[in-house]
Amino acid sequence: MALPTAWNVYDKSTFLDVDIEGRRVAYTDRDGNRNPATIRSNFPILPKCGLFYFEVTIVNEGDNGIIGIGLCTKTANLDSMPGWEDDSWGYHGDDGKCFHSLGVGRVYGPLFTTGDTIGCCLNFQYNTIFYTKNGVHLGIAFRWLEGDLYPCVGMKSHGGLIEVNFGHKNFNYEAMNDEDIDDELLKEEWNKILFQNGTLPNRQIDRFAELSESLPIKLNNKLSSKYRVKAYLAIGKHHKARANLAEFKYRTKVYFVMGNYKKALEEITKILEIAQNNTFALRYRGEIYHIMGNFRESLGDLNGLLKINPRNKWAYESLGEVHREFV
Repeated sequence: MALPTAWNVYDKSTFLDVDIEGRRVAYTDRDGNRNPATIRSNFPILPKCGLFYFEVTIVNEGDNGIIGIGLCTKTANLDSMPGWEDDSWGYHGDDGKCFHSLGVGRVYGPLFTTGDTIGCCLNFQYNTIFYTKNGVHLGIAFRWLEGDLYPCVGMKSHGGLIEVNFGHKNFNYEAMNDEDIDDELLKEEWNKILFQNGTLPNRQIDRFAELSESLPIKLNNKLSSKYRVKAYLAIGKHHKARANLAEFKYRTKVYFVMGNYKKALEEITKILEIAQNNTFALRYRGEIYHIMGNFRESLGDLNGLLKINPRNKWAYESLGEVHREFV
């Protein structure tokens, strides 16, 4: 299954230039009219892909910051901005609004500018799109999407320049990477099944879920898994306790990425019953509460993270986003 790997130099507005690698796009309208201009990726995201995530870094916002990031169909007008047509969806940096079908958007997220990285995730399991800004989840932007969709970016800002990451390097959004998976075998399994170029194909989703349910915590006693960890700690077998915790964390991450937040919270509860200040668990629970609109609970976890580590940049920026939405 071919998936997006670069921008399509043959499928763009004439007011955009693309670099040789197909990752950087510059706005080049020189007639002073600031014509809207959009480009599509080289391949679409098919529904059987299941889930696809990509990120766009704003290298230069240009003179007015009008840049839109999103998805569109093959027939969407490229002399327009993402979201201004019936068959496109976009989040715009100059006003923080998301657009679909109209030139008048609705309030969604913060503004974005030079140096910011915006992530876009299409989940065909739930037919939704969410965005991230500098690794912070901004919530669901669109629902009820269907069909073959192309990542797209549009600009009408002189000097505008962006760069895309379709998975050729680690994403800013930590949930999409393997860095917080402690166990090397679990990390290998994660990378084998998930996120080859930021994707989770439908054929892998059931396998991923089944694997999460069947991860063995192998002991010859009948204690529940969370008490096994406590028992290991009590008798000094810290390596086995860490292995058990690694499995809880792995399952949390799997369910979180799949969008099954109820299951993820169940795993997080197990971790926090063992280690109430576990930063991994507080991070993912705080984010889930944010996504679900439980802002007070989210603020509690984020403040807890900052008490543990006042330099936690993700917690600090997430706290600002939750405050913005809550107020």
